[in-house]
Order: sequence, then C-alpha cells, then structure tokens
Amino acid sequence: MRRRAWLHVAVLAALVAAATPFTAGAAASAAGRSSTSASPTLMAPVTRTFTFNGTPQSYTVPAGAVVTITADGAGGATINCTYTGKGGTGGRVVTTLPATSAPTTYTLTVGGSGGKGCTPSHSGGAGGYNGGGRGGPVLVDGTGFDGGGGGGASSVAANGQLLVVAAGGGGSGGVVLGGPPTGNGGDGGPDGTAGTAGGARPNAGVGGGGGGGGSTS
Repeated sequence: MRRRAWLHVAVLAALVAAATPFTAGAAASAAGRSSTSASPTLMAPVTRTFTFNGTPQSYTVPAGAVVTITADGAGGATINCTYTGKGGTGGRVVTTLPATSAPTTYTLTVGGSGGKGCTPSHSGGAGGYNGGGRGGPVLVDGTGFDGGGGGGASSVAANGQLLVVAAGGGGSGGVVLGGPPTGNGGDGGPDGTAGTAGGARPNAGVGGGGGGGGSTS
C-alpha cells in the first residue's frame, strides 16, 4: 500500500513556567514570609502535520517538551505507460524523543516522489526531493521506457544533528517494448535504509533500473 510522504509531530507534554513575574519586596522580608516563583504548568498536547513543499520547514517547541514524530518517506515512481511497474513504498519511522532541556527548533524535510520514466530520454526518471536516486535510462532509441526515480527521504534534525529519517521507496524498473514486464521498486526500510532499485532486464535494449530511495547516506 502506497503512502503519501509526510511528517507528523505530536508534542505530548511540556512543562511551561508560568509567566507571573516575581519581585522580592521589603515588606515580605520583614514579615518573614518566604518568596517562591509560580509552579510550572502542563501544556496541552499539540499536533502538527507537515507535507511536501520542496524545502526544509521548521517547528519550535518549549523546554520540557516530549515530542513524538511519525515520518513517512516518499514513494518511488510507478511506471504506467503501456507497461506497468510499481514503485516502492517509502519507509515509516515512529519515535519519541527525549524531553527537551531548552526551547528547540526542529528542521523537518518531507521527501518528494520520484519522477516517472515514461519517456525514453536516456536520463531516467528524476529522483525525488531529499535524496531520491535517478532512474536508469533505456539503452536503445525508441525501444522502451526509462526507469522511474526513487522517492526522497523524510527527515528531522535539530542543532545540526539528524534525529529521524524515513527512507524513500525505489523506483520501478524500465522496460523494452515487446520485452518482459518491468521490475518493481523496493520499499524503503524502517531503519532509514533506502528502497532497492527496480529490476533491469538482461538484454541490449533494457530499460534501466529505477532509482533507489533516499536514505541517511
């Protein structure tokens, strides 16, 4: 089952200090009364969904936030032009990050789907945004269709460190006109492993394999 690439961020809980200012007054000291700041309050859960827009996006959470992220990598291109081959499904990663010790800004990048290889352009379908591999080209003019591009990874980083990555799926393999069916692209791995490229056929006019999906490398 193919999924659309996305990033879902859920802030499960965050202790937020009350905004009431405190000033130690002379009268309070003279009366021997103790002076304490307001107790932190528990912030209500917040969710935010990010979809593909072709550029990194950002989201800031307060100190004490416990964040759960669901990330789906983008799918590889499916070939559906006389011959049909399926692109791989992007991987899914669900993780809960440790509570933040300070306000933290996350950089979220949603992967783009691989480009179709229906035209024998000798360059293959384009790789999806954020690391998708380009599909392989048809080797002989007018004999078939290029391999599809792999899907891009969806990732989350903070303070220059990559925290979450969901790999993209591999693109469908190319095909020769009158030849055997094209190979399907591999699914992205649940641990950030890229989808495998679509199968290529062993003859002189073979369509190239689909591009691998984006990963951590």
